[in-house]
Amino acid sequence: MTTEIKPKTSILKKILYILACVLVVILIAGLLMPKDINITLKRAIDVPANYAYNLANNQMSAPLWNAWILEDKETKVIYDQIVQGKGSGYSWSSEKYGNGSILYTDVVQDKKINADLMMSGTKSSYVQTFVTENGKSHIQWDFNTHMSYPKNAIAPFLKYMINKKNKQSIDNMVSEVKKRQKAEYFGYNIKEGSQNPRYFLTSRSTVSFDQISQFYTQNLAAIYQKLQNEGITASGAPCAIYYAYNEISKKADMAVAVPVLTAVAVKDLESVNLPVQNAASVDYYGDPSKNQLAHYALNDYVLDRYGLSSQPIIEEYLSDPIKEKDPSKWLTKIYYYTTEKK
Repeated sequence: MTTEIKPKTSILKKILYILACVLVVILIAGLLMPKDINITLKRAIDVPANYAYNLANNQMSAPLWNAWILEDKETKVIYDQIVQGKGSGYSWSSEKYGNGSILYTDVVQDKKINADLMMSGTKSSYVQTFVTENGKSHIQWDFNTHMSYPKNAIAPFLKYMINKKNKQSIDNMVSEVKKRQKAEYFGYNIKEGSQNPRYFLTSRSTVSFDQISQFYTQNLAAIYQKLQNEGITASGAPCAIYYAYNEISKKADMAVAVPVLTAVAVKDLESVNLPVQNAASVDYYGDPSKNQLAHYALNDYVLDRYGLSSQPIIEEYLSDPIKEKDPSKWLTKIYYYTTEKK
């Protein structure tokens, strides 16, 4: 008895036939499918809409809620020079989802974010709208892209994926906002309370970011020398006071400050007197030059609750690097003074 062995060519022909059929289906589907793809998702959320807006408006928080980034833990994110508001953005590289970038083209405070999205060479756009109606909050997410023929044949799959990821992202937003309602931002626990009057003797200037450390060190020594000459005793730890911080020009309007017991005048030094005022604060441990995330935490906290922070911002350096050699134990207390509540 012999067994007939079918030629391999016949199997190959079947495979080619199946592939040809699939190709024909794709080509026909491409003719029937639109090239302009519009996807709209509207979801009710049980957290304040302005909190969700502030979360999304800060690019640094994207790894906390963006479903694409969260699913691929190996995603590498590089932030642009500006990380909040119009003109802010970031780029990413992912072995799973490819490379891309996001740029916020326009924002309306507490209400809307318009963004351009570049993903694997395809440019798209989306609009996130944050609405409170009849005491209830909603997020609407409108995604728009153009797919040339015959790529547009996969439009149904694309819509499914975008809707799925956007739903997951909104769920993640809600979870993160609930943490923020409990005053937890970027892993920092924010405290808030009334601050006693504070008096400082300061040296103030507009300083390039890369010169801040040098400016602080030189002027701090000079201030202490002048206080010694005048017989004045410092009443606390040295501070840096920030009046403005421009990420575009990379310059800060800042002052090196030493606290004193009462308002006093010293030649060549500026006297700064801060009245009783409410402030949000955080304890930061580590190198003060790497405390950016603590600042973003405070900034978002104040935006959520007050809509705007007032000036100045104070960094109080409570550890002496000469005595404590371990930078991870250096304590900086950061204060953001607040406006009246909305």
